[in-house]
This record gives sequence, structure tokens and C-alpha cells, in this order.
Amino acid sequence: APLRLPTDRARPEVRTARGDRVEVVVPADVTSAARAAAARHRVTLYMVMLSVFAMLLHRRGGGRDLCVGTPVSGRSAPEEEALIGLFANTVVLRLDLSDDRDLAELLRQVRGRALAAYQDGHVPFEHVVDELRPPRDLSRTPVFQVMFSFQDFEEDALALDGLRCTPWEIPVGSSKFDLELELGREGDRLRGFLEYSTDLYEAGTARGMADEYLALLRGALGLPGDSPGGAADPVRSSDPSPEEPTR
Repeated sequence: APLRLPTDRARPEVRTARGDRVEVVVPADVTSAARAAAARHRVTLYMVMLSVFAMLLHRRGGGRDLCVGTPVSGRSAPEEEALIGLFANTVVLRLDLSDDRDLAELLRQVRGRALAAYQDGHVPFEHVVDELRPPRDLSRTPVFQVMFSFQDFEEDALALDGLRCTPWEIPVGSSKFDLELELGREGDRLRGFLEYSTDLYEAGTARGMADEYLALLRGALGLPGDSPGGAADPVRSSDPSPEEPTR
């Protein structure tokens, strides 16, 4: 079923790529606590951050049956490791938040679903869509409408003789999905962006989602801070009403 997050604006009949993004910074203390939780529960940091993203979607009214897309490496054979070019694919994790789960329970589910999805990571996403044959809907991307991407490494700095190179972020002004949270390591913290469709959401709403994600993360990890109400029981929520603009 499609994601039913409430939106600021009515969904257009034909989806466009218009979008924007807000910055998301996970401070060093929160990142350290998330790494400790990952080690304690025998999962990866990626799985911790994804689990809390699922909590956010659920709390925001996305329902109890969530489909989240996530990119995986497309280099499944050893001989492909040395090849130059982009080898990537997309898998979909279907998460069940129908019961009241704490972080440990949700992590166990995410770990199992992610490992199972990785086994099929070599299957092109286009083939998955062809097999599933979801109802044709020009207003949404097929199968999933939110993406989560994560890289737990820092990109090497570009070094050129006699030159100082500084990364320059260029706003792309587009969004492939309704929402996409992308995070990556930056020193001892995590940093990234929440990308959103401007056809559906205003900047203030996206900023509020990003702030709530950080508050949920602190609450789930037992850290002090301004956690949203109910963070101790983070996935409890009523079923959402059908998607409609919030104003």
C-alpha cells in the first residue's frame, strides 16, 4: 500500500521532481550512543538510524505497514570490484510497526529484513516492479515513496599539487521521492539532508520532521534532550486517516 503521510498540499495527479532539502546533523554524542547501541544489539549503525526513521514515519501518520527504499552496492561478484563506474541497486524493506515495539524489538526486525533484502540485492529494481505489478499511479513512485541512504565512511579529500580543494555543495532543487533521508559520516558526527518534494511539503514541515527525527533518536537512545511526547514508547501511534493536506 502507498505511504499515507499527511501533506501540506494536495498531491498532484502527475508527480514532478520539484524538491528541496534541509540539513540534518547528528551530534557527536548522539552518534557515539547510536554506535554503542548498534554494538550492543549486534546490528549496524545504518540499522539504528533506519529504525528511528521508521519510527518518525509512523509517528507522522505513515501507518503501521511501511515500505522504505534503500540503495545497495551492485557489485555482487568479486571480479566487479575493480571496475570503474556506478554499480548500485535499490531494495525495499517492508517494516511492520503494528505492535508496540521498543527500539530493541524494531532493530531485530530491521536487521532480519535488511539481511534478507541484501541477498536479493542483485535483482534490478525494475524487475521487482515488473513482478509486483503495482497499480499504475502517476502521482507516486512505484512500491515505495520514501528512501533512506547511509554511508558509514568519509569520502577521501581531493588532493592536487599546489591547490587547496574544498567541497562545495550545490542545491539540486529536486527530489526523486516524497521524502529521502541521507546521512553520512563527517568526523565524529553524522551529517546529511532530508530531501522532500515541494509539491507536497513546505520547508517548515521538512525542518520539523528533521528536528523530530533527532529528538526521537535521543529518546530512543535514552539521552537527555527535548524528546517528543511518547518517545519512551516510540512506535505507538493511532492509524492515520487517508492522506490529505494538513492545511
